[in-house]
Amino acid sequence: MRNLILILVVVLSCSYIYGEPFVPFDARPLSMGGAFSAVANDTSVGYWNPAGLGTLKGFGMRLAFGNQTEWTGNILENVNDVAKFADDYAKLQTAQKEGKALGIKEFASMTSAMKNINALSDPGKGLLTNINASANIRMGKILLTLNNYSYIGIKPHPEFGFYLGSGTASGLALSKTLSTDTGVVLSSTDSVPTGYGDVSAELASEMLWLRPCLKNAGVPDVDSLTNEQIANALINASITAGTTPAELLTSINIISDNETIIRSLLSAQSGSFSDNESYVAISGVNVSEINGGSAWSLPWLKDLYGGVNVKIMMGTVGYYKHEIFKSELEVSDIASKITTHTKQSTTFGLDGGLMYDKKKSFFRSKLGLVVRNIISPTFAVPDIAKTAGEKDITLKPQVRLGYAFYPFNFWSISADYDITSNETLIPGYNSQNFAVGTEFNLFNSPAFNIPLRAGMYKNLADSKSSSVYTGGFGMMFGGFGFDLAGAMSLENVNTSATETLPQNMSVQMSLVISF
Repeated sequence: MRNLILILVVVLSCSYIYGEPFVPFDARPLSMGGAFSAVANDTSVGYWNPAGLGTLKGFGMRLAFGNQTEWTGNILENVNDVAKFADDYAKLQTAQKEGKALGIKEFASMTSAMKNINALSDPGKGLLTNINASANIRMGKILLTLNNYSYIGIKPHPEFGFYLGSGTASGLALSKTLSTDTGVVLSSTDSVPTGYGDVSAELASEMLWLRPCLKNAGVPDVDSLTNEQIANALINASITAGTTPAELLTSINIISDNETIIRSLLSAQSGSFSDNESYVAISGVNVSEINGGSAWSLPWLKDLYGGVNVKIMMGTVGYYKHEIFKSELEVSDIASKITTHTKQSTTFGLDGGLMYDKKKSFFRSKLGLVVRNIISPTFAVPDIAKTAGEKDITLKPQVRLGYAFYPFNFWSISADYDITSNETLIPGYNSQNFAVGTEFNLFNSPAFNIPLRAGMYKNLADSKSSSVYTGGFGMMFGGFGFDLAGAMSLENVNTSATETLPQNMSVQMSLVISF
């Protein structure tokens, strides 16, 4: 059951992918914070702004590899809280299936677990991750690009309303002394042992609202008994199970603190908790692209360039439904499970851009505008996913504006802004980045150069997202070189009581040939 943690820790998908964030692909753009749509003066222009091809000459080649991971909405904190329930869940499940007694402690544990599972499905919680690789070859103003990128994610489908009763025993009737016609059994109702009086009184006070909730969930109300008598019965049954006064008091406090969630969970008799059908939908998409791009001068304004990037996109979508309370799943199994049901489809995409290059003028500036996924390419999902209510994957258009200023030929300062708020893999979590970056060329010579870069970006569409700081460097010997880049947020997310991870982190590497 503890492997539930490993499943939920990568919660990230929505009904399926209805868009994608503007991810800082390639080492050089990433190291500048992604502020690159106005810079766009190397072979990565196909992604960042195809209009930049209009300013380039000669031959270029880039091989790029990278990965980005972003946690959103404190998902790990909720997952760790669910982990505390793993041991008690097995006891609760066995008790319901075999008609055995369920105690206050188990009920409190169930309440905590369902509260956190419910929190997992809150909008904006999950994990964004992408793995990418590309090969770019440019001759003059003509660009050919081969891209491959993958997204893998898990969407929780929790079931909440449930029934505590069974054919032989109810969820909270715990001994064999007094039995009702429906199998509800109550222990001695008159008194509790010395040391448990305060605990019983505390529980009796909660019965004012808890009693009707339990009745809704299949525990019949016993009209002849007072709240105090029912509390005594439950306390005595828990004592028989070995629960201490401190454990009981903690459990009662958990129940008291979660009145709202309990009222919601026990609002309808949808089935025994032991038959809970909560599941996770494991989904993923792998896309291979063949892109061709070019650019040209536009006649309306001097130094204005337009460019396009035409994409043949071959996508494979995978889907697997895993019932989390009925069997275990290791993280290492996810890649294989996702291939259980797949569907392949081919579609076309189109990107376009404009660039106004006044770098050599008095203004020493460039403006860039790029629109990606103009025709909204769509990928089909497997039939089993459609049966489960999932929809085809559609990548919506993205619009990004950039500005670059060149104080000197060897130094640039740039900024980018997403005009569109871009949907992501996580429901309720959009991406709309503002980015700034700089590049300083130490030697600025075709024979030898060491460019130093830094930047940052912030998701303005989500107030809880932290700023991400980026940096990197490159080295060029003649026409050969490499670029390295990394990015990390200063805010962390909890992975356990003692361990944390950065909320956002990326790494990219590029190999470069340019003549």
